Amino acid sequence: MAHSDSSGKHIFSTIHDPDLPPYRSSLIKQDDSIPGIRTLRLQSVIVLFLSRMVGSGIFATPGGILADCQGSVLLFMVTWVIGGVIALSGTCVYLELGSYLPVNGATKIFLEFMYPYPLYYTSFIFGAFTILFNFSSTNALVFAEYIRYALGYSYQESAIKYLAITAITAVVCAHGYSRNVGLAVQNFIGLIKIIQISMLFLTCIYVFLFPESLTGIENHLHLKDFTSLPSTFSSVSYATATLKAIHSFGGWTSAFAVQNEIKKPIQTLRLAAMISLVSIIALYITMNLAYLKVVPHKDIQFGGQLVGALFFTKLFGPYYGHVLFSLFIALASLGNLLVVVFVDSRLVVEVAREGLVPFSSILRSNRPFHTPLAALITHGILSSLVIIIPRNRVYSYIISLQFYPNQVFHAIVCLGLLFRIRRKFPNVIAPTRAPTFVVFICLLGSLSVVLSPFISSSKNSFKDASFAFIGVGALLLLSFCWFILYYWWPLRGNFSVEREWKEDSFDGMTYYECYKSLRNDELDDYGSINIENRRSLGGANY
Repeated sequence: MAHSDSSGKHIFSTIHDPDLPPYRSSLIKQDDSIPGIRTLRLQSVIVLFLSRMVGSGIFATPGGILADCQGSVLLFMVTWVIGGVIALSGTCVYLELGSYLPVNGATKIFLEFMYPYPLYYTSFIFGAFTILFNFSSTNALVFAEYIRYALGYSYQESAIKYLAITAITAVVCAHGYSRNVGLAVQNFIGLIKIIQISMLFLTCIYVFLFPESLTGIENHLHLKDFTSLPSTFSSVSYATATLKAIHSFGGWTSAFAVQNEIKKPIQTLRLAAMISLVSIIALYITMNLAYLKVVPHKDIQFGGQLVGALFFTKLFGPYYGHVLFSLFIALASLGNLLVVVFVDSRLVVEVAREGLVPFSSILRSNRPFHTPLAALITHGILSSLVIIIPRNRVYSYIISLQFYPNQVFHAIVCLGLLFRIRRKFPNVIAPTRAPTFVVFICLLGSLSVVLSPFISSSKNSFKDASFAFIGVGALLLLSFCWFILYYWWPLRGNFSVEREWKEDSFDGMTYYECYKSLRNDELDDYGSINIENRRSLGGANY
């Protein structure tokens, strides 16, 4: 049953008789009010999964993961398995929640449905995190590093950072000037990804099926490598290594954010997600074994983001491997950068449309080119600021800083599914239901990453785990901001914060605008708010 809040936007609730026998159902209806909105079929959704998941990570993170594992091949492969299991179990959780709530929004919608109170808290906190912690820095750094390597220039960290920031600036300008650029790039990147995946698959076949006598490639992977363990392996190292693996599998949530555009979203997502995740996990495990077989392990461990280049150079020589494949990886990273900036700027706009974060009226605007220029600039500035962090391993640090908060939210989503939705609607079975043990696997996997930085016995644990302290500190700071803006200030001023659904005259975009609604003593004889007592809030459109 649907009802409206004071702003007029539909909020859905479902009333079920607890005496009814269990039955399969969504908790809200699919939004079919806009004709022709559902255009994505199975093949398109699979391409969406693959294009977001296969990026620079598989070429750039293995070196950092092996370094975190102190060179242990066993821990290295276990980390990749853990990353794959977390991604697969998380996908199962999102498939269930997506079938309960088959509309756009993914994590944002799930959290708002599970935790509607305190009022505006979930929307404000998650929205602010979306703006502050969605970076495109990693793709820019990999692009810059592989361009430098392909052209034969010596390593200079400052030069790589400048080139990465230049790439981000160029992409922001391109998307900010023309909306069609983003659409054209999406199609081009889809082709690049298909070529990339095919290339990786054929390379793995070449490495494992053809003997050393034929390929001339020395085998560096032996059975004894799986029996050695490092003398020290801290919980912080576990967390940072796992976050890098999660980053490489990242992107599986993207399709859930556009369910309104998918034909038969529940059935299509279920099939497309399983095909994509199983294929990518198998490909990544095989690819990492190929790295270990072809490239000396010390070169992987200390090669930074250049593992892919070292691998292809060993296979195809100094020209085709060193130059052409490095340029190909750089191009793929640039493509990912274009896509990530495009998508993340839209997420900023969606957050700003809620009207709860500061400067919402600016961030949601499509002026002057009918593109989200303000959101693009905000994303570009934050991504560039993160790049200039004075750290030797800035790439690894950015991954930890960006993906740590996501694991916090994923753990909260798992808890909400187990102890709120399933208990609140015990007689409603989701059309796609995740086995309970799989939900617990996802929960425990996310919690292990979230808690590990705080239980380390390492002398440098505070410095090494600073990404976790920043994430938790940001959560506490934003909670304090919510308390001031939406609890203490209204309580002290004897008003409540209400929202009104409006339409932008420039392009027809609908959005929320917050206003102050004075308390009961300011109501007229009929209990309605006097129009003169409705005052626009500064802050959210502040």
